[in-house]
Amino acid sequence: MKTVPCLIAVLCGAPGLAAADLRRVPTGKLDVWDGPFASLADATAHDLSPATELPPFDDDQTLPTDLPIDELVAQRREVVACTNDERGGCVGGEHMQYRLAAQTTAGWFTSGQLGLSQNRNRCYFTSVSGGPSRFVIQYKCDVGRFNWASKEFQLLCGVDATGRPACGRTLLGAQRNVHRGGKSESATDVIYDTMSCAGQVRADTVLVVPRKVERDADDTTPHIHKLAKCAGATHFPLGGPYPPGAHAPPPLFDDAGAWVRATGR
Repeated sequence: MKTVPCLIAVLCGAPGLAAADLRRVPTGKLDVWDGPFASLADATAHDLSPATELPPFDDDQTLPTDLPIDELVAQRREVVACTNDERGGCVGGEHMQYRLAAQTTAGWFTSGQLGLSQNRNRCYFTSVSGGPSRFVIQYKCDVGRFNWASKEFQLLCGVDATGRPACGRTLLGAQRNVHRGGKSESATDVIYDTMSCAGQVRADTVLVVPRKVERDADDTTPHIHKLAKCAGATHFPLGGPYPPGAHAPPPLFDDAGAWVRATGR
């Protein structure tokens, strides 16, 4: 099993926010999961096409055994119809949504959408960690081919006394690649690192702190750092109970590759 860095300070014995600081931080919105459903099939029964199950995390990672959920599944689901334009394209983008499903003692629950699969967009889940009361999920979403952009998110999640999960989202990282020259051999790329942060968790509060920019060993593309400041904290009210149907709009790519705030489900 792959070793996952501990992201919850209070569980790892790391220093966190002082109690006085916690009273001054803003409160973030929760994405409350839908359910319960008797089975995973029931949870996706009203989709427009069968859900595609995705490898939830790295192939060599398994779900920790002490989480307040028994199973976690990543899915690509079609829940909104696509209208074709005169060129056969999809008006508003293809509505294949990335979501998560989890089983608790109360049954199966499904998250709100985390991203879209359209126009070279994709989302993928990178890690899960935590303990009996809280757990952290990290995932990334990308868009584009030659010119591309990527953002990294952290979900701090809990399960209330009824068995319903809910999560609060924090943006941790962002990159964009500027490509010139098309498919020619003289084409050039430059990657702009615009955010590189880590989320430290204590008492249901996420403190965003600077993180060293990570690069793959075989990455030879020039990087330019224009990093936004990693500062501030957000408190997520995970003590419960969670109101069913309360969803925080996810940050998504639009058809032109820009980031927008979704206004609906």
